[in-house]
Amino acid sequence: MTEVLAGCRSLTAIWEHTTDLTAADLEALGLPEGQALPSESAIRRVLQDLDPTDLDTHVRSWFCTRTGTIAGRRVIAVDGKTM
Repeated sequence: MTEVLAGCRSLTAIWEHTTDLTAADLEALGLPEGQALPSESAIRRVLQDLDPTDLDTHVRSWFCTRTGTIAGRRVIAVDGKTM
């Protein structure tokens, strides 16, 4: 399984990215102020336990709620770009 989250290509890099999140970022994710972030091993266990098909279904569904219309075409913004 290849993990890519916020441009991070390893579980350690994903964990390091979480340590760089600002208080505003954490609040936007719904994490209470002062809550400890998961360790690299916790992130690893969660990702390894995910069912890829189930995850794909949920991510596709979420993306569908983020679509819009530009000039009559259905579009979705991904990572700051519009496809």
